[in-house]
Amino acid sequence: MLNSLLYFLLLISSAAASLVSQNATLHLLTAYPEALCLDGTPGGYYYRPAPSGGIPASTKWKVHLQGGGWCTSTDECKLRAQTVLGSSKTWPTDLSQFWPPEGAKYSGLMNGTALNPFGPAYHFVWFGYCDGSSFSGNQSPSSSAPLYFKGQDILEAIITDLNLRYNFTSMATDVIVSGTSAGGLATYLHSSYFKERMPGARVVAVPDAGFFLDHAVYGSTEHKWYQTISYASSPALWNSSLRGKGPRLCVETIGIAKCMFPQYMYPFLSDVDGIFTLQSSYDTAQQAIIFQLPCDYAQPGGCSAEEQDAFTRYAETLRSTVAQTVQQWFSQRDGYFLTSCYQHEESCTWRDWFGIRIEGMSANDTLYRWWVESGPKGNDTRRVDVLWPRDGSCAPQGFVHGAC
Repeated sequence: MLNSLLYFLLLISSAAASLVSQNATLHLLTAYPEALCLDGTPGGYYYRPAPSGGIPASTKWKVHLQGGGWCTSTDECKLRAQTVLGSSKTWPTDLSQFWPPEGAKYSGLMNGTALNPFGPAYHFVWFGYCDGSSFSGNQSPSSSAPLYFKGQDILEAIITDLNLRYNFTSMATDVIVSGTSAGGLATYLHSSYFKERMPGARVVAVPDAGFFLDHAVYGSTEHKWYQTISYASSPALWNSSLRGKGPRLCVETIGIAKCMFPQYMYPFLSDVDGIFTLQSSYDTAQQAIIFQLPCDYAQPGGCSAEEQDAFTRYAETLRSTVAQTVQQWFSQRDGYFLTSCYQHEESCTWRDWFGIRIEGMSANDTLYRWWVESGPKGNDTRRVDVLWPRDGSCAPQGFVHGAC
């Protein structure tokens, strides 16, 4: 019995070691003429196969939608088209050169070792982000805006190409769709489309830092971010379109601008098999682009008492909106891990994914419990942190969070 156990552990260790050394490689979408980055270069993805040694993995997939913000005007998008977030010209052939968090090839939710239950047994795909619209754009260039907003075509082409090469949609039984920041928003927007392409598979969404709130800016009643997204997603710029049963119904019912916000899109996502939201209530990106708090909240004395109170109220609104939305619409299906760490993105690095703890449970622990139980079971799959800065598990100041 002991020898059998040692053999099993060695088998796991060997598979994990081979996975860490086996990096994801680039596939450009040169055979898909509409799947183009902002500058007209082909979109693409990085693929890493699951290891074959003793772990049945051929039908299990984990896909990650890269983040990187948005461009919300023609001038912004022209500048973005000159970077790796708008062009594939300089994308390396090896993902670790493109995304090397803390020197490790895979970390956090994307970790490829046996520490992560979603690591060794799964194929891994990184959807390259170069359209500036959370994979929602559906606009061809014009003389006034020589830019390609073809995010929807990129998304469709990657899924199609994965099936042609690796039997993705025809053979998958378990699919985890994750994403961070703009990719987290994309996870809400497009998980229904993944399910539509694979109706027989279990398809779940794990959006990280993507629950961008429709909220007024500090000291005002004006919802500037909603106005920005309303313009950007309109035919004037991205000309966003959403596929999948739920998103299509959302757009028909309340319009594209509102559907770009998870709090409004969420009720329409009844067709996916589950959503597990990972979100910090004290999201630094939301502080900057939505609430626009004019101070440094992380520094002692960096904000006035009034500003601190205002951001705490914003944090409470954000986490209560997530919790209430889940409870109202899918209380028997969905889970969440809502931290109070002052940061943006929490699934990318090992210190965040395994280190941040709520009632003793990490994000990895909580997601895995939710996954194996096929839905929430009490507090084990829904955790809400104490208010910042009283959470001792948040990484120390100076640690680079996110990075994906």
